[in-house]
Amino acid sequence: MSTDSMNWEKEPKLRVRHIKGAMIQHKGRLTMIGGTGEKNGGNSQNGTPKVEWLNQNMVINEDGSSGEWRYGTDYPLSVESHAIATASENLYVFG
Repeated sequence: MSTDSMNWEKEPKLRVRHIKGAMIQHKGRLTMIGGTGEKNGGNSQNGTPKVEWLNQNMVINEDGSSGEWRYGTDYPLSVESHAIATASENLYVFG
């Protein structure tokens, strides 16, 4: 959404296609963890059964614009269709 909340804007594509992951804003970054994706050769558009531990994130600039997606440290568990929350300095993953 644009800074004036009137128009949708296209943001950078994820580094790999991904479904059933969870996304949250945390510490100035938009972070996506888990789900089903292509990192291990699957095709998320076809709903591959390969569940991922992938972490992709991008910086959110003060003016509301965003940077490029990058890989973060892989999440230590394979998760899909889960929930994610943030409190203070921590991220919590449920499911």
